[in-house]
Amino acid sequence: MQNEENKYIANIKVIKDLADADFDIIKGIVETTSNTQDLTKLECEAFDSYLVINLDVTDKKSNDYLSLKDKSGVYVFKMIEDWTVPSDFNSHRYCAKMKDKDIKKFEKDKILYAGKSYEMIKRINEHYSKKLSKPYSLKLGYDGRKGLKEKSIMMLFLLKDELKEHKDVILPLLEGKLHAELQPLVGSRRI
Repeated sequence: MQNEENKYIANIKVIKDLADADFDIIKGIVETTSNTQDLTKLECEAFDSYLVINLDVTDKKSNDYLSLKDKSGVYVFKMIEDWTVPSDFNSHRYCAKMKDKDIKKFEKDKILYAGKSYEMIKRINEHYSKKLSKPYSLKLGYDGRKGLKEKSIMMLFLLKDELKEHKDVILPLLEGKLHAELQPLVGSRRI
């Protein structure tokens, strides 16, 4: 039993090291990117590509959008322009909430939100939705947040297909590190 436990712990360490190795690359992309980009290959251990989107995700026929089918990964929303926060920002059910209720403006280059997804297309649609119903997300299509939709980009980092069986470990680890290091304005750390 002890050998199995040691093997399990060793495997977790290897997976954690993969996520940690990719974090600096992902953080660098997040810090330097401010516009949309086509699907781009990554030189990472656990993630093979990234895509930067904003505004309208309704063009569900685009090749980049379709390439997200069955993809898992982590993502970060980043402000590309300042945005004045409406007083009712935190009042809507199922909308991600601000951590600091005293903030009056989301400033350019600040990290708005970070998360993980086991079904990237579904999660994108939830964040850009206008429906004020489950699940909990940014709801950037909602009337009170549409301006925010125009002032931010979403950066998607896609997990390599061959590591899908480890997504339940890699993605929460990296999401936790993104929250800890990037300090998003909205949402809560999940791990």
